[in-house]
Amino acid sequence: MIDVALITRPEEAVEMLAKLISDNAGILNKEVHASHTFNVTLRCIIWVYHAEITKTHQQRSLEDLELATGLVALIEDDKTFQSAVIFSFIDSESPGIVAPRRGRGEPIVGTRITWEALTQQRWD
Repeated sequence: MIDVALITRPEEAVEMLAKLISDNAGILNKEVHASHTFNVTLRCIIWVYHAEITKTHQQRSLEDLELATGLVALIEDDKTFQSAVIFSFIDSESPGIVAPRRGRGEPIVGTRITWEALTQQRWD
């Protein structure tokens, strides 16, 4: 079993989210908003997995949902993402079974969370 330290502080979760977002490029949409301004919509998909093999499937599923709910609450607590965007929110939460890649291993429970943010970019 791999020994993984649990997150115990909000700052640690934010650091993890920043790493997730930078390691997994999200979706970017641009549209002309006004004179010399683009509206930029950022969309990032965050996958939440949690499993401790010694626990039952039911316990792991419940912990997955609790972890995802806590993460959503943490992200939505700051709608401007530390003043880096105009507005952000969790667009969707989709708990479910995630199939393993290329048929390896057992399916696991996970939650797909989509974070969306609106910002603007000026152009000349």
